[in-house]
Amino acid sequence: MLLVLMYVGLNFLGRQTEYVGLLMDGVAFIFIVEVEEIIYARVLRQEVRSTWEERDPVEIKKNGFLASRPDLSDFMWLCIVLIAAIAFLAYYTVVLVEPLYASLQCACLSEGA
Repeated sequence: MLLVLMYVGLNFLGRQTEYVGLLMDGVAFIFIVEVEEIIYARVLRQEVRSTWEERDPVEIKKNGFLASRPDLSDFMWLCIVLIAAIAFLAYYTVVLVEPLYASLQCACLSEGA
């Protein structure tokens, strides 16, 4: 799910050519991320919210190598997201930017194949 959302978000933001449009798209993404809080606060009745909030918290036990080192786990995820973003930008450049640049050179300057 993270990979699909990251691909769609980067593809959406990658097609923007103006700073103002890019800023507005970023604000729209923040709204999408925060929409569950808005729905929780505005749509659910107060008795449903209070019933849910009065429940005991659920304990989650982490297993594995990084269970005792959350700092390394966070750093690992940061590296994974950075590598995925760089890979997407390389893919985006090869698939969209370079063919578009070549076609514009051909159309405007009558150069190329």
